[in-house]
Amino acid sequence: MRPNLRVILGVLAGVVTRLLFGRDDPFGIDEEECRDPSRAPEVYGPTDINAQIANQRLAVAMNGEGSITVFRYPTPSYYDQIKYRTSYRDRPLLGAEPNEGSFLGIVIDSGEQTVFEPLRRWETSQEYATTATDTLVTTHTNDRWGLEAVVTDVMPPNLDGLVRNVEVRRTPESGIEDASLVAFENFNLVCSKIKKLPVQDWCLERLNTDTARYLSEHDAIAHRKQRVDSSTDTRTSIATLIAFEGRSTQHQVGGDAHEPTARGTTNPSVPMDAFEDAEDGDLNGNTRFRGQTTGALLTPLSFSDGVATERVFITAASSTGNGPPSDTRARAVAKLKQLRNEAGSTDEIRQTKEEWIRDHLTNAPMPDTDNEAILGVCERALVSLVTTFSPDHGAVVASIATQSPYGEDWPRDSAFFNYVLDLIGKSEWVTQRNEWFATLQERRLVGGDPLRPPGNWAMNYYADGVPGGPIPWEIDETGFMLWAFWDHYKATGDRDYLESVYDAIERSADFLTLWWDVGNDLHVRTWEDDNVELRQTIVGAGPIWLGLDSAVKAAEELGNRWDATAWRYRRERLGRGIERVLFDGEGGFYGKRSRPGFPEQLWPIAFHGYDHPRMQSHAERAWENASRSLAEPDAGELSSGQYEPKFWLGLSKAWKGDERSMDRVRDGIAWSAERHAEPGTHVMGEAWRNIDGDIVSAVSQPHLWEMCLLYLAALEAFPPADVGEEPRSPFGGWLEVLRDDEFVRRIRA
Repeated sequence: MRPNLRVILGVLAGVVTRLLFGRDDPFGIDEEECRDPSRAPEVYGPTDINAQIANQRLAVAMNGEGSITVFRYPTPSYYDQIKYRTSYRDRPLLGAEPNEGSFLGIVIDSGEQTVFEPLRRWETSQEYATTATDTLVTTHTNDRWGLEAVVTDVMPPNLDGLVRNVEVRRTPESGIEDASLVAFENFNLVCSKIKKLPVQDWCLERLNTDTARYLSEHDAIAHRKQRVDSSTDTRTSIATLIAFEGRSTQHQVGGDAHEPTARGTTNPSVPMDAFEDAEDGDLNGNTRFRGQTTGALLTPLSFSDGVATERVFITAASSTGNGPPSDTRARAVAKLKQLRNEAGSTDEIRQTKEEWIRDHLTNAPMPDTDNEAILGVCERALVSLVTTFSPDHGAVVASIATQSPYGEDWPRDSAFFNYVLDLIGKSEWVTQRNEWFATLQERRLVGGDPLRPPGNWAMNYYADGVPGGPIPWEIDETGFMLWAFWDHYKATGDRDYLESVYDAIERSADFLTLWWDVGNDLHVRTWEDDNVELRQTIVGAGPIWLGLDSAVKAAEELGNRWDATAWRYRRERLGRGIERVLFDGEGGFYGKRSRPGFPEQLWPIAFHGYDHPRMQSHAERAWENASRSLAEPDAGELSSGQYEPKFWLGLSKAWKGDERSMDRVRDGIAWSAERHAEPGTHVMGEAWRNIDGDIVSAVSQPHLWEMCLLYLAALEAFPPADVGEEPRSPFGGWLEVLRDDEFVRRIRA
């Protein structure tokens, strides 16, 4: 997503706020960070995510200090049920309020004083238990008190709950007499989303009230809410619940002390904020509050040989229809009982989850390299991909992050996700995804979206098919979707599938044929690649050419001669226009009127062979563009960068067989994995920033497209040792060999 789109989303959020509440906003929505986020250096605020845990329904994000910063349910696409919003990187907690998110703390009794220590304040390290799982291990150390707390977060594959196993180790020199564990949460339940404006669960959190209650019979704090989802006109109910495995001795359900609509510290009618209440190590015991709610539970730690253990369970449930919200809460309670009585130990849950992930990735090839960072990012890309896939519809979100709000499925990103899914043996998922996108395609000239012509798609979609972003349609996405439709057939040979999506292919190809600027043979100016201004560049023209080329092949395969003839003629005229208008002869690259070195021109578009002089010069210019990042942070010339893996992927195709050039590409892949990706967890954002000489991953990490692109580039540059014969076609390269049935059968054997 381009920065100018992120700006317009913020402005639209401000418009909605003003329409709802007038110019004098009684809810105190911040003018600078929400209504006009362009004033902030990272637009929507820095993404505070260092790890992700998911099971295709529940998706939880953790920051590097072990706090829960995102809690998406009942799908990784929507809704975020936790209150957490950052603003500026140089502020404590990146500008989030001290009681936002969900985190753990320890009340320490030294005999002389009692103090509350949130674990996020201690020295902290974080990594996944293995690269092929999403079990997260966060270690907190406090030398002053002689304590170490190891938190292992794991999520069962078949149960909507998070298990937080806490092991506290006390050194002999510790000197503390007693300690208790505190589990704090600031749930902010959401049951609705806004069409074409993904702001409800982060920008408008102050509007998201719920009812919280301590359930003594279950020793748990439950939140519940029921509203009509305005995007679907469907009544939706959500419940979340937090509890210890053992019994708590204290609890507090309070109001949010940092929220103008609650003021759980200063307003005598509002029970004390649970976070503020925990500061003295003694919770007041309030049992119920409706509004901006917070909650905390406390349980004593029992040390044996210097070690104490406890588990925290967080569950969620949802329903649609007219049933009472209490039914949803009852389902969350039932899941708590399952975790307590049936799920087994943390190690058993971890093993079950690892086996579930391994089953999904059995056929996934891996690059032949001993670079642990490259392997780590590749594994993380695949784990993130399969755990955030939505089995109900087939959606895959760009990221579970809310800042920026990327919990939608872009057709452009999806084309590449599909390529990876076919590559790792999940072709049935691709069939489901493509058939789903075929149903979402605009079909009507009258009665549909007046701003989206038939044959196109919205900018992006929530998992239930509701348009998520403000741009009505983007022509490059139409081209990439045509490629995705055809490429899946190319990978599977499933003729029934191709026939099922051919109507969608026909509508899109007919539109691209007619959307013709006869003055220069390019496309009529329109939206391209998340840019809000109408454009006519290689960013749109390249994917259109690829889409028409794919449509021609599909028509020929099914014997539709007239379709193939019409689309082929338009493809050829478009190609001439690209050569005449969009090739920069002085610079030697495709991209005049646009950014130089457009990497998709190398792959998957490539309408010339790689030995063509224009493709050779374009590849060199692409390398010049991307390789500047490799000097950072030492050079100190770039403050940020993004999408280098697109270049590594295209160049690994164009330079195959030239070992000297391929070594340059391999250096680029290693830089992205070692410098851009976060150490320990190997997640990558859409971009990176150079902050005080350190490369920091930024914007919606883990960003699935960025990570999948690096995976594909690594396979092309470091093909598996048993891959077999040289690629038959340079355009397909090693990736086509890896998708070949013979190779897949060899892996399975």
